[in-house]
Amino acid sequence: MSTPLRNINRASKQVYDYIIVGGGSAGCVMANRLSQDPNVSVALLETGPDDKTPIVQNPSGFFWGVPFSRKYNHRFWSTPQKELNNRKTYQPRGKVIGGSSSINAMIYIRGLKYDYDRWAAEANCEGWNYDSLLPLFKAHENHDTIKHDPYHGNEGELGVRTAKDKPEICESFIKAANHRGLPTTNDFNGEDQTGVGYYNYTQNPGRRNNTGNAFLTPEVRARSNLHIITEAQATKVIMEQKTAKGVQVVPAGQSKVENSVEFSAKKDVILCGGAFNSPHLLMLSGIGPKEELEKHGIDVVHNLPGVGQNLQDHADIIVNAKYTKGQSHVLQIAVGNIFKILNHAYRLVFKNTGAYSGDFGFLGAFYKSRPEIPGNDIQMHVAPLVYKDHGAKLGYGKGFSMASCYLRPESRGRVGLKSANPLDHPLIDPNYFGNKNDWAPMIASLRKCIDFVNSPSLQEMGAKITCFKEDATDVELKEFLRKETETIYHPTSTCTMGPASNSMAVVDHSNGLKVHGVNNLRVIDASIMPFLISGNTNAPTMVVAQKAYNQMIGADFSVKDLSASPNNTFQKPRKLKEEQDLQEAY
Repeated sequence: MSTPLRNINRASKQVYDYIIVGGGSAGCVMANRLSQDPNVSVALLETGPDDKTPIVQNPSGFFWGVPFSRKYNHRFWSTPQKELNNRKTYQPRGKVIGGSSSINAMIYIRGLKYDYDRWAAEANCEGWNYDSLLPLFKAHENHDTIKHDPYHGNEGELGVRTAKDKPEICESFIKAANHRGLPTTNDFNGEDQTGVGYYNYTQNPGRRNNTGNAFLTPEVRARSNLHIITEAQATKVIMEQKTAKGVQVVPAGQSKVENSVEFSAKKDVILCGGAFNSPHLLMLSGIGPKEELEKHGIDVVHNLPGVGQNLQDHADIIVNAKYTKGQSHVLQIAVGNIFKILNHAYRLVFKNTGAYSGDFGFLGAFYKSRPEIPGNDIQMHVAPLVYKDHGAKLGYGKGFSMASCYLRPESRGRVGLKSANPLDHPLIDPNYFGNKNDWAPMIASLRKCIDFVNSPSLQEMGAKITCFKEDATDVELKEFLRKETETIYHPTSTCTMGPASNSMAVVDHSNGLKVHGVNNLRVIDASIMPFLISGNTNAPTMVVAQKAYNQMIGADFSVKDLSASPNNTFQKPRKLKEEQDLQEAY
């Protein structure tokens, strides 16, 4: 089980081999893997509560967790964005065991082969190419439908579910995309990502399969060498010279830094807080750009210029449309839906099926905004309801929402400090559209939405875009983007990995993501990605953790770029081998 920090005797010494800060997607994987060795003690520290609540466990909790929750969501906000009419943008992040995998839409996407090969080639991160990572994706996965496939696994901890319900409006959208040249696909993670189809979800029927459920099972939680400490906010890494010795934490929710508890690490402190929290904690601990630290009166322990820099995120734009003919969907707000609501509630309770079990009918689409580019650069999330503001506002009646994001933005932002007070949120500046090259693909995505809605299958349903004129000029569409662009929740790259020769690299790609120039300190989460991947970042973050763990125990391998890459096999290291390698490594 887990223990809230307030229930721990502050006078007792808290000493572990490994201290993991952040119980999110990477942290849960690391806690599982490291605690496999009974001779190693592991503490997993999470700012939020445990995930054993219906808001997390039921997939429909997504509709509360992202727009409204304060208990399970950090609810960060960006700085005013110059290119978005100086609007501050909402930046939800999970604050609960499982992290953002406990509040997200559960969409299982890996990205393109191109993405990971780019990590290896352009960022000089040898061993992080697609052929080396594909076996790790497969080892995690337990796909419910695609069996004995070179791109998929069926024996891992992470349950991946195929959509069963196929609502009429979604089927009509698929036909519309087909009419505009996109093929139908049932697998965005196979040989070719291009196409339109239903997303796969990280779910078991009626249950969110977040990383807490997947990797912190009752059997794992019962390990005597793993302690899960919740409601524990880390305030700094305890440093002696340039060696991490532990972590200072305080009970979450306090207005002052008091009642602190020190956790000492005999081996490593591992930061798994994500692209906002990990660089924030490093800087609070005196590790980061010298100018940023000195500005806030923080003693410089190690001048590491890349900390907090290189922030990348997928800017997202939602296009709402209404239709007048055909069936409504249960998620739509309408008086006439009462019988649908009762039916789907019955199906949830007695059959673990239907929309309230997580079978939302969400569609995806991936395509190129220009034919000459190396891979898809636009992703769509299509939902059979009208919504805005991250789901905080729902439209009445029959309708659907088309959310589009540019997958390879050239804009770069940063994470910094608002103050030296560790209880203050980090300064977050995504710098959306800071690079002018990001405008054209997003405008192209809006025109693609117009094309889809004007296709025969959607016109037969009386579909019409409601948020801008269909004959809008590029100038008008650009203004729409300025007013309405938000995030689709994929921040990365603020502690980017790379060799020491890269002055902006924060962690070493070759040794389990150790922080350059600091002993016994690692960062293992989405912040280490050199470039944002072409899709949702949850599954790749789990693989980042697995890769780092394999490097730590000497069980890593890399594969050259092989055309037959899907057929590479991967065997999990045997436990005895793990124990032997850990003993030899330390």
